[in-house]
Amino acid sequence: MHSTVRVAIDDTGRLLLPKAVREAAGLRPGSPLEVTASQGHIELKRIDSEVRLIRQGRLTVAVAEDDLPPMADGEIEIWEPEEPANTGGRGRSRGKVV
Repeated sequence: MHSTVRVAIDDTGRLLLPKAVREAAGLRPGSPLEVTASQGHIELKRIDSEVRLIRQGRLTVAVAEDDLPPMADGEIEIWEPEEPANTGGRGRSRGKVV
């Protein structure tokens, strides 16, 4: 999304970003931002969290290095495996994100 919207700063210095802008940028409450001001322009840049992969039982999961706000229900994808494939232990199981 590339669009221009007008917003105002309130008397405490807060800026309200419209929902469509927040969604397009992948922002949610608590998302860290980098703010740069230069020559009359202000740039907001989302800071993506660093993750590390760890083993939990038979699964490999990504764990954020930073403290992040809890994910909302709409942000969570559930993996449902399809019929098991005979991969001989070498391939990946098939499935779909619901």
